[in-house]
Amino acid sequence: FVDKDGTVWIGAAGLTRYAGGRFQAFPARFKHPVVMAIARGGDGRLWVGTLDGLYSFDGKEYQLDSRIPSGTIQALYAGADGVLWASVE
Repeated sequence: FVDKDGTVWIGAAGLTRYAGGRFQAFPARFKHPVVMAIARGGDGRLWVGTLDGLYSFDGKEYQLDSRIPSGTIQALYAGADGVLWASVE
C-alpha cells in the first residue's frame, strides 16, 4: 500500500514501513499475524486486514476493531467519502 506522502506499507507478519530509503518493522502480536490488506481510512488511521480480523494501527500499536466479526479480511477499500469497505471471508 502506498500512502499519499509516498510512504510504502508492506504487510507480512505485521507491517513494515519504507520511507526515506529506510525500512521500519512493526511486528504484530496477534494470533495469526499475516497481513492480507492495508488501507488508510478517512479518519487518518491505517487499517490492517488479517486472518484474525480488522485492526487499526496508529504508528505504535494495533487495536482490534470488534465491529466486524472475526474472520479473514481479504480486501480493504477506503472510499473518497471516508467510508472503509472490507471483504470478509
